[in-house]
Amino acid sequence: MPSVERIRSIYAGAEQLMPAIHADIQGWNSESPLFEKLIRETKPKVIVEVGVWKGASLIHMAKLCKAAGLLTVLFGVDVWYGQVGDMITEVPLPLPKHWARPTLYQQFILNVKLSGHDDCIIPVWQHAKWGAKCLATWDFKADLIYIDADHDEGPCLDDLRNYWPILNRGGVMFGDDYSPGACGVPQAVQRFSAESGKKFTVAGCQWPASHHCCRCAMKWWWWMVAAPTGRLRLWNSWPR
Repeated sequence: MPSVERIRSIYAGAEQLMPAIHADIQGWNSESPLFEKLIRETKPKVIVEVGVWKGASLIHMAKLCKAAGLLTVLFGVDVWYGQVGDMITEVPLPLPKHWARPTLYQQFILNVKLSGHDDCIIPVWQHAKWGAKCLATWDFKADLIYIDADHDEGPCLDDLRNYWPILNRGGVMFGDDYSPGACGVPQAVQRFSAESGKKFTVAGCQWPASHHCCRCAMKWWWWMVAAPTGRLRLWNSWPR
């Protein structure tokens, strides 16, 4: 496992990004109570998030792990280019650029540094497929894997297939945006379940009404797939 000093070296000099970039830990449903429940249940040593954006959920999970007295290392896999909607919608989300290049990675680095979790969060600056190969090559096994990258059916299914082999026995792979008709996540999860023989559980979730997005009034759901220990019986009573 990398030392704290090695991890902190990633963020050395991050303060120099200010004042051009300020702290902006913005995300979607990044402090759901599900994170705390899963962390309390699995007591993870390693967490992997695929699709990081500005780091809000990674930072929240790091905070929860420390509050629980856990020495957890968290990997965030992303290319930090934003999402396709930032480029094709009429009213794109704010995507700061420097010489026409997105500065989301710098934003993420600064957010982690200023939040005080630069001792446990490791960025994996790769496309999702190659991030899985990196983690496998480094011989890391994760206790929690949060899939939140491409929401189209094909790429999401690829992420499920690529990251399942690095999930520890007793771990949980999970994600949100399980909303039939709105994106390809439900189809991807269903196909993965059918081909792998792994059952998944769906848990209720509502986006906060204050989120400025066309999806804010819709009902969304979390999905979870557990390694074979029966841990997911805990979620049968989650409100639907």
